[in-house]
Amino acid sequence: MTTQKLEAMKAMLTREVLSIDNEKTANKLMDYLCQLKAEEKNPPCQFTIEELKEEIKKSMKDIDAGHFTSQEDLLREMKTW
Repeated sequence: MTTQKLEAMKAMLTREVLSIDNEKTANKLMDYLCQLKAEEKNPPCQFTIEELKEEIKKSMKDIDAGHFTSQEDLLREMKTW
């Protein structure tokens, strides 16, 4: 998005926010904006392609070594939770 388009969008958002005349709506909007800003500060975990390939290699070695839980065992274990 270009700077000009971003500024236009921000102006449009400002007009929309200023037109709100309901406290409940304003509170919901504020909560949502705070949530979005928090997500920007703490993005979800992201891996590079190389990191993903390395994780796959490690997982395949674990499987070959018998370090895994079968679906049947997992389902039995889940019943005890």
